[in-house]
Amino acid sequence: RQRQMCIRDSNISIAFEDNNITHQHIHELNNNTARMAHVIEQIITLNRTTPENFEQSKSTIDLRSVLQQVISDNYEKVELAHQSISLKSHAIPFYGDSFSLEILFDNLIKNAIKYSGENTQISISTLQGDDTVEVIVEDSGIGISQDNLDKVFQRFYRVKQHVETGSGLGLSIVKHIVAVSYTHLRAHET
Repeated sequence: RQRQMCIRDSNISIAFEDNNITHQHIHELNNNTARMAHVIEQIITLNRTTPENFEQSKSTIDLRSVLQQVISDNYEKVELAHQSISLKSHAIPFYGDSFSLEILFDNLIKNAIKYSGENTQISISTLQGDDTVEVIVEDSGIGISQDNLDKVFQRFYRVKQHVETGSGLGLSIVKHIVAVSYTHLRAHET
């Protein structure tokens, strides 16, 4: 004998049964669909970023150009949140996988946009050493407590102090990309 479970307490189900679907219900459905699509996209990205894929697609790229492209791709969100964003970098030849770097920086910059709040500043800078490159993403938001700094890189972990929704996968993807292809990731409150 097979058991089935049916949970029917969603707002849209009740509204449908009552023949009373409103624009708010449609808006909620669209938001939930977009959120689910984003989660699926993040999981697919996580599975595409394997050490084998990185090694096969590495080439010399300009790290500043990658950062400029990611900033450009996210600029509309920056404007909507009344934020400012800056990049302080010179051309940096870097041997890496362009796709994974775009995903990595996109997740970091989207996190800064999403969680720093309105009217904040986001600053991206690079420091080049003899054999290292450091990319720093900072924002003027409330920050992450010391207790949560290590946890934010865990899959599906979300800091409870924010009202923003998300999957909790973005920073774990960043950590995964760094771990399989580069070497070091550090988060700290300033």
